[in-house]
Amino acid sequence: HNPEIEALRPGENGELFKHNDEQDLARVLDNLVSDRARLAEMSRAAHTTATREFTLARMVDGTEAAIRFAVSEPMLRRIAKATPESPIHAF
Repeated sequence: HNPEIEALRPGENGELFKHNDEQDLARVLDNLVSDRARLAEMSRAAHTTATREFTLARMVDGTEAAIRFAVSEPMLRRIAKATPESPIHAF
């Protein structure tokens, strides 16, 4: 469960860099620290995203929905039919 990647809006509330590319990470960080106004705005946007979209109530609702799905009649039928050779795939 990685909500942080779901919350990321590059250029708005964060930035991306190429995987395993220290030079690209350095470039992104250099750009951020050299433009303090942009960094402050991105920080405000990140806080807004986190406080509006990732609330405790939404987390509880999502967990409850997952539990309801797991114990739903169609899922229970799939579990009953599952074998080691034919495992359950929810999606």
